[in-house]
Amino acid sequence: MSPPDSEAIVVIKRAAGFSIALIGAALLPGCDQERAPSRHTVADSAGVQLASVELGVAELGWSVDTLVIIGGQEAGPGSFYRVSPAYVDVVGDEIFVLDRVAKRVEVFASDGSFRRAFSREGQGPGELEFPVTLSVDRAGVEVLDQAKGAIQRFTLSGEYLGADPYPFATIHVEFRHFDVFEGDRTLWRRDRRVTDGERKDGLVLQSDDGDHFLVTPTASPTRTAEYPECGMTYTIRLPLSGSPSWFQSDGVVAVRSGGGYRVEVFQGAQLAGRITAPEYDREFTAADAVRALRSREYVGPCNTTPAEVVARHGYDPNPPAIAGVAIGPRGRIWVKRAESAGGFVDVFTRGFEPLGSLPSSFPFPIAFLDDGRALIEVRDAMDVERVGVARIREN
Repeated sequence: MSPPDSEAIVVIKRAAGFSIALIGAALLPGCDQERAPSRHTVADSAGVQLASVELGVAELGWSVDTLVIIGGQEAGPGSFYRVSPAYVDVVGDEIFVLDRVAKRVEVFASDGSFRRAFSREGQGPGELEFPVTLSVDRAGVEVLDQAKGAIQRFTLSGEYLGADPYPFATIHVEFRHFDVFEGDRTLWRRDRRVTDGERKDGLVLQSDDGDHFLVTPTASPTRTAEYPECGMTYTIRLPLSGSPSWFQSDGVVAVRSGGGYRVEVFQGAQLAGRITAPEYDREFTAADAVRALRSREYVGPCNTTPAEVVARHGYDPNPPAIAGVAIGPRGRIWVKRAESAGGFVDVFTRGFEPLGSLPSSFPFPIAFLDDGRALIEVRDAMDVERVGVARIREN
């Protein structure tokens, strides 16, 4: 994923204010000069900038123009109907889409015109059985095939280059398991099935000089409870605990880390900044947890209610307040709040200062073209997902 330094064209949703603590403002030189809230302090600690911003961030009055829509065709190129950051990537002005049903990669120009497709369903070299993640850089295309337990490598034109074993367990089909940049891979590390102790998750950067943990592996929070009404015992992920969320762009990685509002940004293997909003570092009560699960229309094992699940399994008392992160033009950092936190999108400069917010209805970017246009998810009345090419106007 390669956001440019040119005119910013994409944004994120968020409207209210927030308190922020930041570590490290030296991610990229020449920080944005946009107007940021005046009530903030910056201190230096051992060469690392520490910034704190109080509540009261102004809402951004930006708008979005969807210029092109790709997908949703009856058959052939563009017939995919599922879109996520795991299935879409860009290089230059080309858009690469993983069609998980047709088991192929389709390539489109930024004006929506179809250019080529490659791979197909099968068990042979270069064929795909159960693809779950696509990643593209200027060196080529890589596709993680869960059934084969391997990353299949292709040139940008589609010639097969071979496969590398995938060293970790896959998670689910909506999750970006890895990203590649100039030969380095960033991978979400999940233990394969374990017999002693809990499975652990973490984020690792694999480069020529070894493996570097960006997120140290920690045990997945699970709880076991009996369900006499259906004669079963279930072990489930602790209610309200969040799934991992991260985004890489040109060697810079932003990852939501832990509960509450916390984003860590890395330049290569080095921590460059940390964004937190202290007002979200509060413990949920059981009543809070039940309300949050009800808002998600959560149904537990044996069709039990949120209240019953919380009573039997407990819950995460400090759930993530962040649903997604991205890195956009000018090195801006975009953070999408969880629905329980309002669903707004917060935008920060490359220097980690809050720029403002957009409402929850504003589309969250999947990727960025070199000219700054954003790729967004577009749904029709039948809930078919398509890729939109959009320009965000900073009114």
